[in-house]
Amino acid sequence: MATAILQSFCNNSNTSQTSSLPKQASISSSTNVKTKQPISKLHNSVIARRLSSLTESGQMHEALSLFQSAKKPDTFIWNVMIRGYTNWEMFEDAIGLYYQMQAAGVRADHFTFPFVVKSITALSYSSEGLKIHGKLFKVGLDSDLYICNSLIAMKMQEGFAMKPDGLAVMSALEACSSTMSFELGKEIHGYIIRQRLDSEVKVRASLIDMYCKCANMFYAERQFNMITERNVVTWNLIIGGYAQNGQPYKAVDCFTKMQEDGEDSDSVTMVNLLPACAQLRSKSHGKAIHGATIRKGFTPHLALETAVIDMYAKCGELRLAKLTFDRMVERSLVTWNTMITGYVQNEQNVKALRLFLKLLNDGDLEPDDFTISSIIPAYAEMKFLRDGKQIHKFAAERIFALEHDNTGCYVLLSNMYADAGRWEDVERMRLLMKEQGLHQTTGKSTVELDSKSRSFVNGDKSHDDSTTIYQVLQILSREIGEDAADSITVFKPIDKTIKENSPRRHSVRLAITSGLISSTVGSPVLVKKNVRICVSCHNAIKLISKFTKREIIVGDSRIYHHFTDGFCSCGDYW
Repeated sequence: MATAILQSFCNNSNTSQTSSLPKQASISSSTNVKTKQPISKLHNSVIARRLSSLTESGQMHEALSLFQSAKKPDTFIWNVMIRGYTNWEMFEDAIGLYYQMQAAGVRADHFTFPFVVKSITALSYSSEGLKIHGKLFKVGLDSDLYICNSLIAMKMQEGFAMKPDGLAVMSALEACSSTMSFELGKEIHGYIIRQRLDSEVKVRASLIDMYCKCANMFYAERQFNMITERNVVTWNLIIGGYAQNGQPYKAVDCFTKMQEDGEDSDSVTMVNLLPACAQLRSKSHGKAIHGATIRKGFTPHLALETAVIDMYAKCGELRLAKLTFDRMVERSLVTWNTMITGYVQNEQNVKALRLFLKLLNDGDLEPDDFTISSIIPAYAEMKFLRDGKQIHKFAAERIFALEHDNTGCYVLLSNMYADAGRWEDVERMRLLMKEQGLHQTTGKSTVELDSKSRSFVNGDKSHDDSTTIYQVLQILSREIGEDAADSITVFKPIDKTIKENSPRRHSVRLAITSGLISSTVGSPVLVKKNVRICVSCHNAIKLISKFTKREIIVGDSRIYHHFTDGFCSCGDYW
């Protein structure tokens, strides 16, 4: 069985791709029907499973009866019904149920609104759309990725009715870029072609930017090559796109062609080019670019000098990185984070901790999630070193004394403890967060398959093929050398729910495994993640890409990671 599963998605198999693997048997609906307990007294989770089965099969009348029998339906149950109505194009019923939900005092969440917005869009209820948009802004959900996609679709439908000009479609493309909405971006591109708006250089530049940020350099290159009169803006976009998407050689080559074409570079060119030098670990290229920025008078320049620090740190030139840092007239938190991370990546943990304490003592800037996530590895490494003991126990105290709602330190420490199997310490972190009134952002990973998507959360077992996913994931874990003592399986009961947070059950691994199983042999697997990928998963995915001989692309909350043959485009720095 194991061999058959592996052959179905590994590119190194000698056999053709096998047929779809058997799906996990769905939960029998007869269980609930046969029980002597009245349906109204069934637990919400049982009702939710039955309700999901009914709505997915289109039995909306029966679903409504079951829904109405629930005494106190929670948000999830309301969402299942609203989703069912929306998916079966019963849009008025979906909107009506949403308002019933509000009247009942049940709080809608980020899973509710995409379906509500979709129904409003389908019915062209502009006034209702404005109300919902205002509601989203008030509750702070207007920046959620999937809600943004729904809002963009709604706004575009309104705009298309008015035949928008180049400026309008550029705004729409910018929204697609910020939310990495590739499919919607392609739809807008089609509209641009039909309306013959692609002759405008600015529109073409917006298309290049959108495709670069959606990690599709093939389409970005096509748009760039169609421009007959290129300017510094279009050159900068394509150079930056190559650098951001793990193609540093092409970025450098494109810069060379830019110079050959007689186009003069600017500070943005250098900011886009320096990450490519960092990925190549090319000190010679990096120093040449740095020298050019000084000769051209581009400094002082906050973003540019920060990029120089990043480049030198990745090239192992920490002396030059710190020299640049010290000479800066102005520093942002990003600058501090870059220098601290540079020390950590080069295993100079004492210097990293000292710089972190200097940041705290200066008091001008407040550490953010990235600062915490950067310093925690140094904090952990210093734990057992005698010469680092004092600076370790003071840094720890300062981290936990920070007065803000930053959950990064708790989450990262919790993940580290989970990876080591120290579940008591994981529970301690959870209790500390509870005492502080902090709530961890729910990590969610979505795999894109043939214009469709499947979303996973940590420890997710809600999909029909969960058994297969976990079986394959267990095989992958063994093949890449992870300790089999903590093997993952849906059949083994888990004593503590906190074990669901083990990196081996993280949403990104589940989504990748689903993509490997379901996609064509040899094709890339694209996963989007709403939070930063953890170190454990990052290391595991590198090995998975090597074992399966498949490119795996993960777009997290910061950058796109391109995993190929055991390496990542970020160079293990993100």
